[in-house]
Amino acid sequence: MSYKKSLFKKLLLAFLVVGFIPFILLYIYTIYWAEDKLVNKIINEQAIQAQIIIENISSSLTSLKKEIRFISQLDMMDDIIAEDLDKRISRLLTQKKDDIGLDVELYVLNNNSIIISSSDKTVLNKKLIMSDKNLYISSKIYASFNKSKKLGSLILKYNFKNLNIFFRHQPGIYNAIIDKNAKNITGQALPFSIKIDSDFKKYINNQQLVVYKKLNAPLENFYFVYAVNKDLALDFLHEFLYFMLLILPIVIFIIFFIAIYRSKKIILPIETLTKTTEEITKTKNYSTSIDIEAKDEIGRLAHAFNALLQETNQALQSLELENKLRLKRFTKLIEIFNTIIKTKSEDECIRTSIQEIKELTEGNKLLFTKENLHSDNAIPIYVSDFVKGEKVLFGSILLELHDKNENQFYHSIVSMISLQLDKIR
Repeated sequence: MSYKKSLFKKLLLAFLVVGFIPFILLYIYTIYWAEDKLVNKIINEQAIQAQIIIENISSSLTSLKKEIRFISQLDMMDDIIAEDLDKRISRLLTQKKDDIGLDVELYVLNNNSIIISSSDKTVLNKKLIMSDKNLYISSKIYASFNKSKKLGSLILKYNFKNLNIFFRHQPGIYNAIIDKNAKNITGQALPFSIKIDSDFKKYINNQQLVVYKKLNAPLENFYFVYAVNKDLALDFLHEFLYFMLLILPIVIFIIFFIAIYRSKKIILPIETLTKTTEEITKTKNYSTSIDIEAKDEIGRLAHAFNALLQETNQALQSLELENKLRLKRFTKLIEIFNTIIKTKSEDECIRTSIQEIKELTEGNKLLFTKENLHSDNAIPIYVSDFVKGEKVLFGSILLELHDKNENQFYHSIVSMISLQLDKIR
């Protein structure tokens, strides 16, 4: 039927819309809003990562500074006075260089800035030439026997390339240490220009997510730059969007299958209810019932419909029984009339009538009297006084009645008795 098809289509459309809306909203959210949130989250994580690297660098350099200070306070540093003739200081510096395990050199300079001991023997007795490719950590040396007498200085030459061990080495990620003029000191060459205008900054350009922050002492004149390629940062998001497009046909199939299944499951009980109603309309068989096991609203509707059919069937059966009883009494009433009209005297008429009524009442209390009984169960019999031209009381029939319809039935009999008595008189 057309309404079934219409309801099925509406349910199917509703399920499809409800199924697709979350998927479409998720896709739109991912394209227009998730990218910004993801970018902001990544750049905040970059700032945290940059801070961790800066703290690691600072911790390492602080440890080296403490180590240099400790060495400068050793008693053997008094050999500077004798220009380290027995090379004890040089051997110590060479051993410390090996212990540090980095690209470093250690120098002991006298008060004239001449290198008298070093881990690098090629620079002995020369002046130290400082390079902008290295960091120099120094500690003054005082005589052990006179703490106010300066003997010289202990200097650690630290190659900036040593800082590369703290960087993250991954494609699309750039780590570098630059000076105030954005000149690269060490690390990867940056594929973008950068302008230093604050101690800390994070921003997004066309291709990179960039964070830079000022380093701690002894690198307080330098900045650490941490940048991530934007495409690399959003690679997961792009893969997720691609994955959503790949599974779209599967999602469509699943949603369509579930929509058809649920629509049919909802329509089937309604179709059953409709067919049963049409069958009852045609056959008038109200004893039919609907067998629907659902426990939802449709199941409750089917249960209420079955209860309605049961009550209707009981009412029809009761009405049919009452009609049969009425027909039977009407037939009996005709028989009584035929019997009464054959009587020849008043006594015979009353006697015959009482006998017939007793058969109907099946032994109920029945009494005829010449008196006028003032009772709801008393039915008076009036006859005509042809001399006076009026109705007079002939007697009363006392019968226990509880039904209004029965009362009318027996009044009809009494009316027939009155007519027969008038005929006899």
